[in-house]
Amino acid sequence: MANFAFREGELPLGEIIQFLQKKNYRGDWLVEIDGYSGDPDEACQISFDFLKDKLVN
Repeated sequence: MANFAFREGELPLGEIIQFLQKKNYRGDWLVEIDGYSGDPDEACQISFDFLKDKLVN
C-alpha cells in the first residue's frame, strides 16, 4: 500500500493519463488514500490538484 499522494510516487501517472485520453477514456477518475500515513485532507488536495492540472489542460 502506498504511503504518499499523487505526484509523490514513482508511477508515470502523467503518461498513463495521456494514454487514456488518447484512447478517449470518458470514465471516472478516482483517488484512494487508504493507508496514507499523512494528513488525509492534504493528500486529497495534492491528488485533486494533480489530476485537475492533467485533465483540464
